[in-house]
Amino acid sequence: MSEGRIQEGEAMKSLKRVLLPIVFLGVCLLCACGEKKPEEAAPTATPTPLPEYKEYDYAEGKFTVTLPYEAEEPTKKEQYLEFTDPDGKWTMTLAPITAGQLSNRITELEYAQNAREGGAKQVKTEETTISGMNAIVFSSNLDEAKNGPDQTAVYLGSGEYAAILKYKDHYVGNWDGLKIEVKTTERFDDIYTVMEDKLIQTVLKGIKFQEGIEYEEVTAKGISVKLPTRWQGREYAEFFVNGKIHCAYEGNLNIQIIHFPDAKKNAETKADGEIKETDVGESHYYVACRREEGDITLYRDLTDQYILSILVSIPDCPEEELWKFLDREEMKTLLESLEIDLEQLEEEQQDNGGYEKNDYEELSGYTGEGTELVLPSSIEDTVMNGVASLAFKDNTKITSVEVPEGMRYIDVSAFEGCTGLKKVTLPDSLTWIGGYAFSGCTSLETVVFGNQAVEIEGSVFRDCTALRDVELPASENYLWDSAFCGAGAGGYIHIGDGSTVKGCCFMDTGFEEAVFGKECIFEGFGTFSGSKIKKITLGEGITELPSTFASFCDNLEQVDMPESLTKIPDDCFSASPKMEKEQ
Repeated sequence: MSEGRIQEGEAMKSLKRVLLPIVFLGVCLLCACGEKKPEEAAPTATPTPLPEYKEYDYAEGKFTVTLPYEAEEPTKKEQYLEFTDPDGKWTMTLAPITAGQLSNRITELEYAQNAREGGAKQVKTEETTISGMNAIVFSSNLDEAKNGPDQTAVYLGSGEYAAILKYKDHYVGNWDGLKIEVKTTERFDDIYTVMEDKLIQTVLKGIKFQEGIEYEEVTAKGISVKLPTRWQGREYAEFFVNGKIHCAYEGNLNIQIIHFPDAKKNAETKADGEIKETDVGESHYYVACRREEGDITLYRDLTDQYILSILVSIPDCPEEELWKFLDREEMKTLLESLEIDLEQLEEEQQDNGGYEKNDYEELSGYTGEGTELVLPSSIEDTVMNGVASLAFKDNTKITSVEVPEGMRYIDVSAFEGCTGLKKVTLPDSLTWIGGYAFSGCTSLETVVFGNQAVEIEGSVFRDCTALRDVELPASENYLWDSAFCGAGAGGYIHIGDGSTVKGCCFMDTGFEEAVFGKECIFEGFGTFSGSKIKKITLGEGITELPSTFASFCDNLEQVDMPESLTKIPDDCFSASPKMEKEQ
């Protein structure tokens, strides 16, 4: 065999030695791929747990309610939310309280609670906290023993729970509070057991309030200012914005432009003590506080004839708290946003003899220098209906005023504080004088009334300490409470037949003699209490006198009584040492 063949055979053997293992491995792999592997079990899914609670947003009321996840959402009514028990055992309502109505809602519940006591049991009233808000709670159960089938129902109701949440300094939209009320469906079910319900407890503990002061722009002619929506700002008249303060304090806010040439002098006149001065931006204010009245006023010069007045009135508020009120965010925003349109003010001062009118066809102000005024019956061909509120307030220059025929009324505080005013003449057409219209006119000596019946509101002539000889000749006048309180410097008063005189009408007055016409009617109490009256004459047809009619009248010596007078209270002349009641 040749050497070449031998080498070829050796090569083949080497190739086989290499390929055989590879072939064997490939066969094994094929076999392995052909085998069916057992299926692996799919992993078990872990269930997602349901949340325990959910929330319901009540946009109108500016709060969110927390509910158990499984609970149904409340029904949204026109002014409240209503929750209903799935088992039909109770209903619950959440009703936001409109600004200014908080005290009314509390009073209503107090009255209802008192009315229930005759037919209820477990009657409770308590102060507490609900969802972070101070609250007052009224609750009670109906007493079956007093309201059973054999009893006359004292109260047709059921077990009741009512809570008033008081927002105070928590600003929640324009609301003052929240009323939560729960009632049992069955009359005699126990309200205290019902209140343990999971849904009710979750709601009471989980109300989230959307807090923050919301402002709105309030405008009147010549004035633009931002006030909290909760303060209910509005245009009261031209150059006059009015608001109601609702927060931890309750009171009134007046922003007005008034005819007075000196802001500092006005502040000094009004203040109980020293005035203060402050700057807001480029504006300089003089600040006066009146402790007894519970008010504080900022005055600012605008022109040589007009000043701006910002009055904050919070009755029964200590002086220290009044000053602190000016530092609140609401007041800072008010002062920083306040804009006065002097062009409109100048337009108002056009030449109408110095007289101004408003959109209500009223004489609304006077910019002239005259002192003896005969008011115009029309301005720019517009007939004047009457004198507007505050029209001449604090004008100390005028000494006499004649109101023209055709004018029908003088509105609230129209001449209040006109300390130089001595005489007022009123027409037959005038039938109504608003409260405080001449209050504080300390020089006013004479008022000449017309021959038509007139209605005189409360405190119209309060503290007119120089007033003498008041005569209301017409029949059927109507004098409201305290109409002449603190007025009078001797002289007499004569009230026409059939007139009605309300309580304290002449209290603390200085008049010496009073004559009342036939069939006059006295209402209220204390008509002349504490006055300097010496003699009272009562016309025929007067049938009764009120309680404390002329009490504490040290000078009272004589009361001429008609035969028609049949009812005289035991305290009619109490503490009037010179007077003995006729028997």
